[in-house]
Amino acid sequence: LERLGVAIIDRAPYVFNNSVLEAARWSGALPERLVKETLYCFGQGMKVAVEVVLNAVSCGYVTPYEDVIGVGGSGKGADTAIVLRATYPACLFDKDPAKRLEIKEVIAMPTSKKWWE
Repeated sequence: LERLGVAIIDRAPYVFNNSVLEAARWSGALPERLVKETLYCFGQGMKVAVEVVLNAVSCGYVTPYEDVIGVGGSGKGADTAIVLRATYPACLFDKDPAKRLEIKEVIAMPTSKKWWE
């Protein structure tokens, strides 16, 4: 993959993982948790496909605000592919619509969403 120009990111922070310090700033449900659980409704691969693109932008591997393909899955392998606007994690709900996360197309997604089994 690297010969084809694909960047391999093997260590990056979890975008939708909230810290104790972050939790102290919010009362009720944390925004990261809401996004994470909503994406899980579409399967674990959907959450991972979004998360890897957000991490790639944060690490400088992907140009922000351009359409890219995100691929994700579970411990059993990749099973989800989507076209989305790459953005920074802090811009998920930006006031500028051109900077927000936008999932534009689902290329592949499993019919079985029971990732917990």
